[in-house]
Amino acid sequence: MRLLLIALLAVATVTADAAIRDAYSNEAFGFTVTFPTGMSVVESKSGVDDFSVTATGGDSASTWQCAVRLAFVDSDTTAESLASQSIAKIREQEGYTFRRRFVGKLGGKVGGVEVPGIAADIRAGAITYRVHAFFKVRDGVRTIVQITAPVSEFTRHATAFNAFLRSFVKQPIDAQQRYQRRLAALSTRCGSELAWASDWNDAVKKAREQGKLILVAAQFFRGFEMPDVHGPGALFDADIQALIESRFVPFKLTAVDQFPLSAPSRYGLGPHALGAAFLVVASSGVVIRETPATSVVTVDDFLRETLRSTADAAQPGERTGLALARWHAARGELSEATAVAADTPGSEARLLQATIHRRLRQGDAAIAQLELAKVDASKSALRRIALEESQVLAGTGQPEAAAKRLNGAINAGLFADSDLAAEADVRLASLLLETGDRAGAEAYYHGVIRRSPEDRWSWLAAAIVTGPTFEHDITPSSAWPSDDVMAAVRVPSPSRATINRSATGEALTYLLERQQEDGSWPHPYHAAQTAAGEQNPIAEAIVAIAAHALLPHREKKLVRAAIDRTLERIQKSNRDRATERVHFMDFWVWTKCYELRFVAECLAHGIGSAEDLAALGRTLAAALVDKQRPSGGWSYYVTGDLRSSEQDTGSISFVTSSVCLALLRAKEAGIDVTQESIDRGLLCLESMRVSPGLYAYHGSIGASPPFTAPASAAGRGPAVALALHRGGRCDTEELRRALRLFVEHREGLAREQGKSLMHAGPHGQGSHYVLFDYAGAAEAIAALPTDQQREFAPPILDLIARARTSDGGYIDMPGIGRVFGTAAALEIYTHLVPLVAKR
Repeated sequence: MRLLLIALLAVATVTADAAIRDAYSNEAFGFTVTFPTGMSVVESKSGVDDFSVTATGGDSASTWQCAVRLAFVDSDTTAESLASQSIAKIREQEGYTFRRRFVGKLGGKVGGVEVPGIAADIRAGAITYRVHAFFKVRDGVRTIVQITAPVSEFTRHATAFNAFLRSFVKQPIDAQQRYQRRLAALSTRCGSELAWASDWNDAVKKAREQGKLILVAAQFFRGFEMPDVHGPGALFDADIQALIESRFVPFKLTAVDQFPLSAPSRYGLGPHALGAAFLVVASSGVVIRETPATSVVTVDDFLRETLRSTADAAQPGERTGLALARWHAARGELSEATAVAADTPGSEARLLQATIHRRLRQGDAAIAQLELAKVDASKSALRRIALEESQVLAGTGQPEAAAKRLNGAINAGLFADSDLAAEADVRLASLLLETGDRAGAEAYYHGVIRRSPEDRWSWLAAAIVTGPTFEHDITPSSAWPSDDVMAAVRVPSPSRATINRSATGEALTYLLERQQEDGSWPHPYHAAQTAAGEQNPIAEAIVAIAAHALLPHREKKLVRAAIDRTLERIQKSNRDRATERVHFMDFWVWTKCYELRFVAECLAHGIGSAEDLAALGRTLAAALVDKQRPSGGWSYYVTGDLRSSEQDTGSISFVTSSVCLALLRAKEAGIDVTQESIDRGLLCLESMRVSPGLYAYHGSIGASPPFTAPASAAGRGPAVALALHRGGRCDTEELRRALRLFVEHREGLAREQGKSLMHAGPHGQGSHYVLFDYAGAAEAIAALPTDQQREFAPPILDLIARARTSDGGYIDMPGIGRVFGTAAALEIYTHLVPLVAKR
């Protein structure tokens, strides 16, 4: 149990002024309490099944608190055990003095009822606080009621404290509320079977002793109501769990201060880090590889690929035959496992080979092995064959066939009274959900949860029905990513580029070789295995960005053909685009912005039907105008809580500058664009100007803009200044000022290149902006008079050279992919190489 005493004292420093109601009530956890008059209150959630409310009075030199913290707990938890755990924690800490335990008739009274409690003195800075905490467990809810004040003033607040304690009333929670909380509690167990390191020092110690690597599961979603993405995802998979158990020490990272590598001089994770990722770290503290991938297929591939270049001294011992094959498979050594299994007779060996083929996305080979395994299989083996077959059929894009086969096996009684029954039902439910039978899926999920709440598959069922995919009716897909998409997910080793004219040709070739027949490019987001059949707005934006980078080279036959394919695709996708889902972020603003920019350039250069392009341009421009915020600009941030009706109305400077540039270019090309919308956008950018060349990240009406320090803001400066310059709102000197600031602070941005987490820089710099900012700087340089361009070109070219990978692509954030990175590199080379390269 995390010690409550620490958590609530920390809350005192962040309380918000609020009027306290006569009685504070919470129906979800079933309680009412009255806080003393004149205090400030804070509500806090540290998990889906954990809630606290704290009222604070006084000031920083004399703070007193009344607090209630609740959580749903397992049935074997008692109030007495909570008190004992707290005492043990206190005695482990420095600066804590245990005073006494309240027991029996000496127990503290909460709501007029005697309950176990403890008293302790806690040193915090220059002040020693006295804390009394009381414990109750009822209806599966753990309640801790706490009073805190400086030792010298504790008695002075006794009357108010006693009134607060007497006022606490535990109310019954109705069955539906209790069930919903039970779902939330079960969902948090996903991934709990792994032997997680207790802290970083423990992870390092175990890694050194066991000769293993450390697998860091990082997740930072401050300000967003997001569940755990790792536990119910890749970390739930049995094959990945076996791989981690064999080769890694797992460490869960949710706070940057838990990670010594957070220092900028080491890996670097600043206080604004955002996102989810896996980092493989050596016991020496070196980050070896990382990925933002979360799906089973991509994480399995990532871990095995990482291990291929890692020496390991483990030996199989006396294992032979099937035991040896399974040992290799658990360790991710699939080639070795296959070789041994092929020489081993029996259905179990064939089933293992099928599993290996499935992990390698080899559907036909997996089915062939499963057919062989059925020949002499026991009933137990037939159950596992049926489950394996359902995964293979779904992975090869046949969810209906998979559901039919698995449903037939269940109805035939194959899984009756089996320890695999829950798994079969949950797998069938997921297939039904994928094929559109939401009601049928829901019935199976809840059936498993109610029948077998302690089964690990009920944990997954609970995570699914309480997760955003289910809640927002997003149709998942279990189809395996294509080879091209898997290649896009993998990140080759770095390989610095040589800056000359051949660098431009190399980047051009990279894009041409990877374009698909339909005019698109493979993207890491396509591996997410969610939202089957729906377009991803980021991936769609990158299609237009890549094609735009090709335009200056349109005289080449192959390039022109590639441009034509993309143009045709964008026209078709806009005709067919029925649903544009918006959840936490509205990334469609990027799609429409970059599609409009590409369409405008095509129209200006006579590529395609002028009539059709003008019509499409008007549609895209109108859609962007519809997305304009009350503050005058544009933003992709919508809300951090999908259950809330409140949405952000502010604007993001670099999004606004991109849209303004697209609208200005469209207007130049003859597309009908409302000048008023452009003017409002430019005015918004002017309002975010901190000083010439320096612009805030975000602006809301009446709010102080965040991230305005030069180290944070310099990266976006050239792109914002360029929009103002083209819109006639700033002179060339401001453009040069933005570029000088960029060059001065470029290394802080460059350090983020390659990271899977966003905003990980000490000032909020993010890997997902790196090449966007580089390209913006290059375009701003091109807007300067020719005699001023050479000053800035070399530093930008040096930066882009460092972003190259060994396959000839370029990357900033792995989740955005190398097609975007290479398109940005091509734009930069097109603008800047002629300034410095010799013929």
